[in-house]
Formats: sequence, C-alpha cells, structure tokens
Amino acid sequence: MVFVGLIVCRLLCVLPAWGVFVSAGQASRIDAFLKHAHKWGFCKDIVTLNEILVMSGSPLFQKVQSPVHCLNSLLPSKKDNRLPAKK
Repeated sequence: MVFVGLIVCRLLCVLPAWGVFVSAGQASRIDAFLKHAHKWGFCKDIVTLNEILVMSGSPLFQKVQSPVHCLNSLLPSKKDNRLPAKK
C-alpha cells in the first residue's frame, strides 16, 4: 500500500502534464520498474505506464469537455467525422 500511495499516486499526479512527452525508451524503463515492484511484492497488480496514463488523463479531459467548464471555450469546435455519402 505504501508503494502505491507514494509511487503510483505521484505518477498519476504528474502524468497529465508530461505523460505525452515520454519516449518509448523511457516508458519501457518505467514499465520495467513497475514490473519489478510487483515481482518484489511491493504491489499486488502489474501496472503499466500506459494504464496509468489512461487513468490520469480521462477524467480530467471529460471534465473540461463539460459545457459549463471554464476551459471548454478554449477547445476546438467539434468536427463531424462521418464519411461523406456516396453518390
């Protein structure tokens, strides 16, 4: 519980800011660290950096997409991603 409280929670806090800038090599090193932590018994589940990134970014972006959120006006307008109809 201490490992998850200290390490994983810190990763959750900082990933929205710098998670998209992590290179593949850095991500594999962090994943190896988290895998070793599971192997050594510091945490119950094997967690990957990608899973932590998804957990940290989704709720924040969903809140910003709310029409009453103060940052919503800064988002680009929604595009229609449907394919045009064939003639």
